[in-house]
Amino acid sequence: MWWPYGMKVFLTVNKDDMNNPAYGTKENPVPVLKDIGVDESIRDNDQDYDKAYMDSFYRENVIRYLKYKMPKSEFKRRFKKGE
Repeated sequence: MWWPYGMKVFLTVNKDDMNNPAYGTKENPVPVLKDIGVDESIRDNDQDYDKAYMDSFYRENVIRYLKYKMPKSEFKRRFKKGE
């Protein structure tokens, strides 16, 4: 992701991934699930401040992350504990 120099953003990430030493390199960055400008919107039409839009944006990113990024073994470890 790219933002103009000096622009502040809030990033939402999965805390398990943030604490996982396998993530955090240029080759394998921590996946960002949501990004919002702090002092100004980083999207056209100030969509950072449109709750419905950002909820949809976040939901779609989580779905993509779970489907395409997270290994199946990790998904099972985190979410299939009761079986």
